[in-house]
Amino acid sequence: MTLNISQIIAMWIFLILISSVLHEMAHGYMAYILGDKTAYLLGKLTFNPIIHIDLLGTIVFPLILILFNSNIMLGWVKPMPINFFNLRHPKRDIFLISISGPLSNLIMIFIWASIAKITMISKYTIITIISFSGIKLNITLLVLNLLLLLPMSDGWYILSSILPKKFEILLKNYMLSPIILFIVLLFTMVTFDIIIHPIMQIILKYIFLLFELTPTF
Repeated sequence: MTLNISQIIAMWIFLILISSVLHEMAHGYMAYILGDKTAYLLGKLTFNPIIHIDLLGTIVFPLILILFNSNIMLGWVKPMPINFFNLRHPKRDIFLISISGPLSNLIMIFIWASIAKITMISKYTIITIISFSGIKLNITLLVLNLLLLLPMSDGWYILSSILPKKFEILLKNYMLSPIILFIVLLFTMVTFDIIIHPIMQIILKYIFLLFELTPTF
């Protein structure tokens, strides 16, 4: 079964919205539990997608990837506002808030894989195709959020939260340098096919094995 271009665009925007909104909501709710009510007070702790849509990350960037027939799909929504000064135990709480986003993607991988397994019992349907696409998108979000040590990324906050204070300050000073940021971006582009993409494929392979999934499209 194949989808036309309109269905493909609708599917990816739908998946990006669900995956990215739940990712950011995980950050927001964890922050709320740990003492920061910033997102709640600003009305951001809602599943209303309109509140979270980022024109560039939710619409424009995915459309560009689709039009160029990219092997990877990626998108984002507006980040959840969090004030770390409201946290009771900053280093521990920053770690928990940061890791909650990728964990939400991991949970969604298993949910989409379960849906794919159920729909495959009878025959392949559009739900099966959406499910496989949901698995791949959430693997991408999981890996990139953890491995890309860019300022403001989950991986960056996780690393800074577990480092001793002096190394945390050193990391922040260097990572906010435009030169270092350029080097990190360049390194990511060069090593994507060598390191990051193979990691994503390994995770995908084991998810398929675990759920006995055999996509044929």
